[in-house]
Amino acid sequence: MSWAQAEFYDLELGDARRTQRLIKLVDDLSAQPTGSIPRACGGWPETKAAYRLLDHPAVDWREILDVHTQRTVERMAGQPVVLCLQDTTELDFTAQPGIAGLGQLSYEAQHGLYGHPTLASLRQACAWLGGLMLAGVHTVLRRARIVWKRARASIRSPDPDYDAKWADVEAAVAAARAQPGRITTVYLDEVTVERQPTVANAYAPTGAQARAVRSPKSNTVTRVIGALNALTGSIFYRRASKITVGFLVVFYRALCRAYPDAERIYVIQDNWPVHTHPDLLVALEPQETRWPWYRPPNWPTEPRPAAIRRWGDLPLPIQIVPLPTYASWCNPIEKLWRKLRQDVTHLHRWADDLEVLRTEIDRFLDQFAKGSLDLLRYVGLEVPD
Repeated sequence: MSWAQAEFYDLELGDARRTQRLIKLVDDLSAQPTGSIPRACGGWPETKAAYRLLDHPAVDWREILDVHTQRTVERMAGQPVVLCLQDTTELDFTAQPGIAGLGQLSYEAQHGLYGHPTLASLRQACAWLGGLMLAGVHTVLRRARIVWKRARASIRSPDPDYDAKWADVEAAVAAARAQPGRITTVYLDEVTVERQPTVANAYAPTGAQARAVRSPKSNTVTRVIGALNALTGSIFYRRASKITVGFLVVFYRALCRAYPDAERIYVIQDNWPVHTHPDLLVALEPQETRWPWYRPPNWPTEPRPAAIRRWGDLPLPIQIVPLPTYASWCNPIEKLWRKLRQDVTHLHRWADDLEVLRTEIDRFLDQFAKGSLDLLRYVGLEVPD
């Protein structure tokens, strides 16, 4: 006796031949759970018979599922353990704004639903799935384009002033656009590159895998700080082993020399406390931002006398524009770092030669030194006409 015979032997469809046809159809579909009805049936006569059965007024899918649900519950009750496959996923409906009841996903402009389904609980929540075996649930989900996949880390900015800070960012970009040359606006960020290559997908012969060849040497890190011009796509950057207050002052001075005609440079950046250390602010013109600085409670609130003596006479024409907290998607230069990883550090072959790796990093960034419309498009910034 087949599984389908044991499942539906007592199902009344008004004619024993219909019951036998249903049992054969279920056997065929069970053998190919991801296939279509014609593929599972194996021939045109069998396919026509299946469609006639499903279209017959005496065949009610609810009755079929009721029997199957009862048998499934009986089988589960007889097992000491029932495995429930589960995962969390985002259902992104941003491109379909007419759907009601959606919520915010990873960032403000993305809308949809978070789902944490299990195949067992999914059948309980959706009555029309209740009678399906796991293979049947899988088929339904696949046809709905819902697949089992690795989740990605996400966070929602907890900043209560998110919209207001974003408005300040847009105002800084608009000011540069209104007075090009006199006002410059850049997005600033840092990235860490390790000596060891990162693992990523790559082409390889069948039966083999691409390898990230590592070095037995210490995993030395290289820090890169960069400033992306919001209008031209040019990149100004420096490398260091560590980003300190002193290094940031040196970088800001070099940034001002790179834009000698700028009467003011807006630097849009995240809330890393070093960016607004009291010693660093000594080197900048008085800040006009309305937002408080985020600093560890054990940090000083006033600059050291040594910092005043060293940098107090600079007043660099730089205004800091803080991004919303925990909102890396608001900083387009983050996408440049992603491209750096894709083009240079993933599976690189220079783990034993740190200087070559650093040279390749420079080569990658130098291509954008004079500006790039392609880079503006890549990071999602407006491209001038």
